[in-house]
Amino acid sequence: FILSESVNPDALYVVTIENMGEIAFWKGIPLTKLINSTKTWFRFSDSVVVPADVTASGKLKTYLWNSGRKSKLYIDDLTIAFSPLRNPSFLQDIGLVKKQKIQTEKKLLFKNRFYQVWEKNNGDITITSTTGEPFVQRINYFSKGKSTGVPYASGKVFQYKRKKVKQIKTTLQFEADIPNEKVKLELVCAKNSPKIEAKVLRAFKKETEIERDAILLEYGMALQEVLRANRKPDTAGFQEEYWLDKQGFRLGNDSVSMVLYHLPEVSSIQLDTDKKLAVINLDYKFDHPYLQFPLNADTFDLKVDLSTSFYKRGEKSSARFSFFAGVNATSVPQFMKNPDGFLATYIWTEHADWTNIRTQRAVYFGSEKISRADSAIGGFVKYGIPVTKSVFYDNPDSIRNTQASGNLFTGLESTIKTDTAFRDFLFQLHKLGTEVCLHTPEQYTTTPLQLEKALHYMKTHFNSPTWIDHGYNNLPQNNREDFVCSGMNGFASDLWEKYRIKYFWNPWYEDYRFFENRSFFGSIENCYSGFGDFFPKPDYWQHKTKTKGFYHWPTYSVLYVEREGLWDYYFSPHQFSVFIANRGVEINHCYPAWTLPGKGFWKFNANGTIVAMDGFNRTLKLMAALRDDKLLNITTVQEFMNYRLSLEKVDYSLLPDGRILLTNSGDHTIKGLSFAVKGSYV
Repeated sequence: FILSESVNPDALYVVTIENMGEIAFWKGIPLTKLINSTKTWFRFSDSVVVPADVTASGKLKTYLWNSGRKSKLYIDDLTIAFSPLRNPSFLQDIGLVKKQKIQTEKKLLFKNRFYQVWEKNNGDITITSTTGEPFVQRINYFSKGKSTGVPYASGKVFQYKRKKVKQIKTTLQFEADIPNEKVKLELVCAKNSPKIEAKVLRAFKKETEIERDAILLEYGMALQEVLRANRKPDTAGFQEEYWLDKQGFRLGNDSVSMVLYHLPEVSSIQLDTDKKLAVINLDYKFDHPYLQFPLNADTFDLKVDLSTSFYKRGEKSSARFSFFAGVNATSVPQFMKNPDGFLATYIWTEHADWTNIRTQRAVYFGSEKISRADSAIGGFVKYGIPVTKSVFYDNPDSIRNTQASGNLFTGLESTIKTDTAFRDFLFQLHKLGTEVCLHTPEQYTTTPLQLEKALHYMKTHFNSPTWIDHGYNNLPQNNREDFVCSGMNGFASDLWEKYRIKYFWNPWYEDYRFFENRSFFGSIENCYSGFGDFFPKPDYWQHKTKTKGFYHWPTYSVLYVEREGLWDYYFSPHQFSVFIANRGVEINHCYPAWTLPGKGFWKFNANGTIVAMDGFNRTLKLMAALRDDKLLNITTVQEFMNYRLSLEKVDYSLLPDGRILLTNSGDHTIKGLSFAVKGSYV
């Protein structure tokens, strides 16, 4: 309760959390309007959400702040209450197959010196250690979606069918027959290896829309290590639910383990630790979000969620993954997301709208007066920060910056063909490591001929595989060639394949605000990982039934810095230390050279010259120092994607003696290959 000697005092009740020696959270609860009379006690209350990673080490402080100092204020009967907040679940749709009546009889299907595979007479398939301890209690199949418009959810136990023996390998074949699919599972077992290779073939009996297809492993032994998506393993205090990307886990005891790790051909892995359930998603809609804006001349902002997969009758889909049973593994080295030991990733992506060579030079070279990169006094170039920079190829409609800049700039919008100074500027940036890609060929919907000209030019001079959509929406002028408009349904996709464009910006998270209210006190991560690992949050993905072999990469919000001082808030040393500690990956979406003041990247100095904001320069300087310390990988979409995809071509095998055998089956040499591991020695 609060009491004031005057009406409407300027007062706040403040809640702060200190963590890692810094203010991790600050909130002021306004009390001014609450107090409308004197000598009356007014009751007030509020709540804050504290992430799980802060509760163990954070220090909560609350105090009354009489900022107006016009009268005395009093508080009484202060109560602070804590209650657990359950995260939403992304496993609620999973229906476990009901267990049959317990049967004791079982048949041995395979045995070596590492593990045994059994078939129980109730149909359950069990994988045990050589002494009978169960690694896997049951293997089920689960499918959820729509068939001919009718929703369904179906689960089935895999039934053993036959065995094939060829030299040192034994193949065990199983089937699960559900209403819309026939699913075959093969477990390939070797005589002298702990490796079990699983092959899954799905054949669709009718037209089907898939929300989730998954192999369910009910595990029997204790969970020892969760190989999290951020590459920081949990070995105790396990969360109730994990989304692990394509990483994995280790179960077992002090002498024997089963390890499932590095599954590049599956959609994702999830864990329900209470139910001892591992969900190996073969296809899961939240692993490959996608939307489109259909052509509609009378509508605006109509988007269609196309995240589910679609299979025609008779279509087939296959996947394979491996796991290792009966090994003596005390910890599992994980591929890091970055080469050379970098812990976290930050990627600047500039979207091309409404720019001018003066503002471009200011944010890249520090001042509009500087035309050469080697003379930079600020901006991206001064601090060696690469950018994935999208540009327009042409300006056939003579679009000007007049309206977008509030009449400050009346010249043409910057494009390659219409501005030789801008073209020279791009060549300089490209030589320094900035990735220059298309932000569609022009301001409005292009033609097939113009698109091919633009792609040919960009391939010849910049050779970027990246594409960033521009101006996407429903109207005919809204860049119908875009990835989220009609690009996959018209002429664009064939030209993208011809010119090897393969990394596409996907605005699904921004448009659906999927991570809204999931940041924490200005965290660099839009979805703050301190809340837990339950959210599906891929760094990149494919949607094979809707967008061919193209890869998607996300942004979560647009970076505007409303006041210069906010640079030091959004990108403080503390925020970077938390971001790096959480092994974060953030791809931003920004407009640093937009000709309208107020975006936060440039300003007019006292002489009327356009220069880079001081706060922007301070942020770049701090980022460069963290990069030089090998903590923060500041890279481009192209470089990040190339490295991550190269890791998918590496076969990862656990050998019986605990060593790890890596085989690069890809076409490219991998430089700076890096791992993270928990261990007393390596």
